[in-house]
Amino acid sequence: MKKSTIVLSLILFLFLIGARKHDEGIWRDALARMEMVGNGVERPIVRMVSRSDLTNMYFKRAGKVSEDQRALILNELQALYLPRTREIFIGEHLGGKLRDSRIFHEYIHYLQDEKNGRVDVNDPYYGADQYFFREMQAEKWTEEYLEEIN
Repeated sequence: MKKSTIVLSLILFLFLIGARKHDEGIWRDALARMEMVGNGVERPIVRMVSRSDLTNMYFKRAGKVSEDQRALILNELQALYLPRTREIFIGEHLGGKLRDSRIFHEYIHYLQDEKNGRVDVNDPYYGADQYFFREMQAEKWTEEYLEEIN
C-alpha cells in the first residue's frame, strides 16, 4: 500500500472518530434537555444519506401526498427519524451547525418516544395533536440549542 493511501486512510479514520465524539456531545445535550441523563437510553444510529434517499424514505413512510406537498418536502427535507427502526437519517448536503441542529432535533424525537411512547398519528382523537405538540417542542428546543452553540 502506498504511503499516501495510508496517510489518507488515517486522516479519514481520525475524522470519523472526531465526528462520533462530536455527535456524543449533541446526544448528551439532547438527554439533558429531555431530563433523561443517566436513564441508560441507548443512542440511536445516525446515518448520513443522499437527499434523494432521504426523500424516498419519507415518501415511503408518508404514503400518498399531493404534488404541492411533494414539491415542498423535496425542497425542505433535511432529516428524518424512523421510529420503527429507531434510526436517524441526516441529509449529506447539510454541514456544520445546521447538521448539528438537525441531529439534535431528531435525537429529541427519539427521546420523546423513549420517554412518552410513540405517537400513533392515525389515532383520530389525539394522534395529530400529539405529533404537532412534539414537533413544536423539538423545534423550540432546537432553536435554543442553536443559540447556545453560536
